Amino acid sequence: MRISSFRHPPPGAVPACLAILFLTFFAPTFLVTAAMAEITPEIRQLEAAANQGDAVAQVRLGWLYEYGDRVPPDFARAVTWYQLAANLGDARGRYELGMKYYDGKGVKRDYEEALRLVTLAAEQGLAQAQYQLGLMYRRGLGSKVDFAKATGWLRKAAENGHPRAQARLGIMYMEGAGVERDDVEAYVLLSLADKKGVVAAKGRRPIVKRRLSPDQLAAAERRIAEQSRKASH
Repeated sequence: MRISSFRHPPPGAVPACLAILFLTFFAPTFLVTAAMAEITPEIRQLEAAANQGDAVAQVRLGWLYEYGDRVPPDFARAVTWYQLAANLGDARGRYELGMKYYDGKGVKRDYEEALRLVTLAAEQGLAQAQYQLGLMYRRGLGSKVDFAKATGWLRKAAENGHPRAQARLGIMYMEGAGVERDDVEAYVLLSLADKKGVVAAKGRRPIVKRRLSPDQLAAAERRIAEQSRKASH
């Protein structure tokens, strides 16, 4: 098509072109803006609570900005809210901020700072932080590799019911990686993780089961039943 024909379209062509341009470029923006306007009061309420020192609201806002849930994604703003919650000593705020340093999202990647923050959250009993801390010590991120600390933190997370920690620790006992091999312990942990749908545990559990004697299996099943009962209460 020549430029002149574009400048002088036949009657009715301009409205059609404009309609296409509007639908292609402006309508999506308009719809997104309208959708966001519907939730503005909720965001305002969260911001009001967060500005008054509510750490739960601060973490919630950080999460919304991190994942772009009903607000435009903004890692820098997410970090700001997590930092405020962390300053108040909130375990989840410390963990989330630590993971931003771990991933280098919204801040420069810094494994040592990530380790410091995640450690604070783990010491406050946050199972997810305990699990992450175990992985960091196992991989030597922010510190030298330390299998003893890795095992200790993974154990704490597993005892707090963290499924992936149970699976990870179970695999370690199964393979004798960083710990002495213990098939009974491996079977118990892998079974608990398998019940919660951890794929890594499902495939390994039958392998460990075949290694156990009837007495070992019976003892392990009793432990699994006991721990499952405790977790349900």
